Amino acid sequence: MLKIVLMLLLAAQAREKRVSPVPADERLQFERQRRAGVAVLVGVGQYPRFSGFSELHYPGRDVDQLQVELEKQHYLVIPMKEADANKGTVLNAIAQAGDAAQRSGGTMVFYFSGHGFADRGANYLALHDASATNLAESGLAVSAVEEQMRKAGVTRRVLWIDACRNDPARSFDRLQASVGTRILFSTRAGDVSYEDDTLRDGLFTYNLLAGLRGEAAGPDGMITFRDLTDYVIDAVEAQSLKRGSAQVPYEAGESRGDFLLARVAEGGRPVVPPPAPVERGPKAGDTRVNAKDGLTYVWIPPGRFVMGCSPGDNECDSDEAKPQRETSIPRPLWMGQTSVTVGAWKRYRAATNAAALPVKDGLGRKLNEEAGDDRLPAVAMTWDEAKKYCSWSWNGGRLPTEAEWEFAQRGGLSGK
Repeated sequence: MLKIVLMLLLAAQAREKRVSPVPADERLQFERQRRAGVAVLVGVGQYPRFSGFSELHYPGRDVDQLQVELEKQHYLVIPMKEADANKGTVLNAIAQAGDAAQRSGGTMVFYFSGHGFADRGANYLALHDASATNLAESGLAVSAVEEQMRKAGVTRRVLWIDACRNDPARSFDRLQASVGTRILFSTRAGDVSYEDDTLRDGLFTYNLLAGLRGEAAGPDGMITFRDLTDYVIDAVEAQSLKRGSAQVPYEAGESRGDFLLARVAEGGRPVVPPPAPVERGPKAGDTRVNAKDGLTYVWIPPGRFVMGCSPGDNECDSDEAKPQRETSIPRPLWMGQTSVTVGAWKRYRAATNAAALPVKDGLGRKLNEEAGDDRLPAVAMTWDEAKKYCSWSWNGGRLPTEAEWEFAQRGGLSGK
C-alpha cells in the first residue's frame, strides 16, 4: 500500500507511547538495508529584497542539522538552500531523488523550512524565487510536490513542512486529505508558529531532530512515523506554553499501518545535546522586509545619546529640544527605513477597508494614489490614521517617539 505523510509545524495533546514492538522481520529488514531512503531538504530564509517576505533566521541551520542526522540513519541527502532552491530545481531534485529511492526500496523524505502561504484554497511553499504579490504563480504548490513524489513510484513518502513560523498573515489553509494521507497542522487558523532564538531553530525542527536522535524511540529502540509524530506534538506544545506563546496544532487525515523511519544508535538512546549558545541577534543596521506592507525596516539597538540641538547648528529652530540632554533608548526596535509609501498604504486599505487618503492638495496638485506612483510617500494622513497603520503593519506596532526617531537618524551613536 502506498503511504503518504504530510507534516506541518506541530504542537500537541498527551498521547501514550507505542508499547507493541516492531515485528522482528521488519526490524531485521530495516537494519540490513544499505540505504534507509533518500531525502530532499530545502531551506530558504534569506529572501530577495523585494520579494515581500520577511527574513527567517534558521532555515539553513535546520537543513544542515537534519542532513547530519538523516545521514547517520543511512539516508542519501540532497540539501538545497537559499538561491539554489527555486521551483524548477526543487522539482527536478525530487524526481532524481525518487529514482534513487525506488532503486533502494526505501523511504523518500521531503523537508521544507521557510515561509508557506495559502491562496484561493491552494497551499504553497515560498521558495527563493517566490513573490508575495504573485503567490499562485510564483510559489511551489504542495500538491505539485506530492504529485512529483507520486510519479517517482516510491512506496513510502514523507513530507515535513516547517513553514509560516513568524508571519501570521500567511498561514496554511486546511489541506484536503486524500486516501493514505496523514496531515499534522502547525497551529490553529489565524495563529502563528515560532522560531526560538534560544534554541536557534524552529520549535518543530528542534524537536524533530531530538526525536530522530532517539527521544521518540519505542521500547524496542525503533522510531516509527507514529512514534516521531507523537513525540514532536507533545514536545512542541509543552515548549511553546513555557515561552508564553501557545502553539496549538491538530491532526487530520486517514492512513493505515505504520512504517519505520529510524533506529536508536548502538550503545543506547543518545542524549540530545543542549542548544548551542546564541551567537547574536540582529545587529544595528540589519534590515528585514515586512511581508505585510512590503517595506524595509531597520534594527535600532538600545543606547544612549545627547538629544537636542548640536553646538554650532545655526539652523536649529527654536522649537527643537533645548538645552541638550542625555537620553536613553532602553529597548531595541524595528523602524521603517523610508516613509510609508503609497503602495504600502494601498496594501493596508485592501486588508482593512480603511478610507482613502486625499488625492489633491490645496493647490490642486495630485497626491497619493492619484499621483500614479506607488513608490511615492503617502501623505496627508491624520495622526489617528498613522497610528492604525502602524498597529496593522506589525501586529501592535506604533509610531516612534521623538527620541527614538532622533536616535535612529543619528545612527545610534553608542550601544548599550
